[in-house]
Amino acid sequence: MTSYPLVMALQYLLSQTGMDQETIDSCRKNLEDGYKRLVGYECKSGGFDWFGTDPGHEALTAYGLMQFTEMKKVIEVDSGMIERTKNWLMSRRDGKGGFERNSLALDNFGGAPQEHTDAYITWALTEAGMETQFEVEHLLKHATAKKDAYISALACICLYRHNRVEEARKWGRKLAELQKEKGSIEDEQTSITRSYGSSLIVEATALTVLGWLSDKEQTFLEPLNNALKFLNGSCKGGNFGSTQATLLALKAIVEYDKLYAVLPANGTFHVTINGKHSSKLEIEKGKNTLSFEDLGAHLKTGNNTIVLRMEKGFKMPYSVAIDFNCVKGDSSDQCKVKLHAKLNDTKLKEGTTSEVQVVVQNQSAESLPMTIAVIGIPGGLEVRVDKLKELVKGGVIDYYETLGRRVALYWRYFAEKEKKTVLLDVVAAVPGTYTGPASSAYLYYTNEHVCWVEGLRAEVV
Repeated sequence: MTSYPLVMALQYLLSQTGMDQETIDSCRKNLEDGYKRLVGYECKSGGFDWFGTDPGHEALTAYGLMQFTEMKKVIEVDSGMIERTKNWLMSRRDGKGGFERNSLALDNFGGAPQEHTDAYITWALTEAGMETQFEVEHLLKHATAKKDAYISALACICLYRHNRVEEARKWGRKLAELQKEKGSIEDEQTSITRSYGSSLIVEATALTVLGWLSDKEQTFLEPLNNALKFLNGSCKGGNFGSTQATLLALKAIVEYDKLYAVLPANGTFHVTINGKHSSKLEIEKGKNTLSFEDLGAHLKTGNNTIVLRMEKGFKMPYSVAIDFNCVKGDSSDQCKVKLHAKLNDTKLKEGTTSEVQVVVQNQSAESLPMTIAVIGIPGGLEVRVDKLKELVKGGVIDYYETLGRRVALYWRYFAEKEKKTVLLDVVAAVPGTYTGPASSAYLYYTNEHVCWVEGLRAEVV
């Protein structure tokens, strides 16, 4: 369900003036295609699962409900499906303020602590307009006991949605006390996706922003602006960390933009690169789009210094985006899986077959949730899809996708120190000498920590 960030991106594009219509149309088309695929994962007995198999997955269904609720603001969504999803989730209440959980759900969502799962589902149902006062009371007990910023932020949001403003402000003030100098909120233990590191910090900060934005009297304006500055600065390579971190950050930015997008005063914005190149933009009160384009030509190899300066005007958050390409990414020392990929025969005759040996190992002493290995296949070789289907049927992998010259392999779960070995059949189809894209492995919802390996090489004669 990685189309969720695209939902927020389209909402943002539609809220701005002067945006390229071709970009908007392309975004909408991609989202509509993604939606058609997502509805195929609805389970026969109700709810959703990663691959559409019964039984439904409560936390993942809550995530889907949040996505479909936002999605219907920009494209046509089956209202009957949304009602079925809401009703199924409500049927999973345990009568104690929490929710039952699919015992087979060992992935990121399913493996989160019970209190985080309950809090997330309660938030999803609250945003969908369901009556959740009893569940909110249960959430508040956990928020008080756990002292976890992630749960506290969800409690703050739900209280605002139920018009319990003074209680919500109490939690908003507690969150403000946790804010670091750089604007982040950093007193959380885990999240619904069991994320960690920078992704977890972004998730908690974004949720806190959504809570503060719910205050109609702008009680938290100063910490809010600091948090937005942190979120904007957390964007790297077009995302904010994991999928969950990215969508929550985008959601926070979009909601902030709805309230504060119009520039409140005239001024001049300056940018200087390495003390030499200088550009400026005149700010006109009432406009909502401000950006410098194509500054890359003024960057040099090594360290660069970019100075932003406002003349007159007002305080505002900012971000700098830099796009670049490399043959192989740098592996993160925080990645919890190790990848090995090897083509058994590097020189093949046209029409013959070989195997790509893929080994993924859990390096940690704990179980791991949903994990992916993306294997780059050299040009001139074709992967046998029938063999991939056999791997799924035999339980060697849980799911696969073919992505051009890459094959993505999915596993719901890794036991501690577990090693999984997969053999991919390939056929030599086109003569030539080829190097495939670099291969990678990572936890599905912590994709900022990746293990990279060199692209496979092959010669077809």
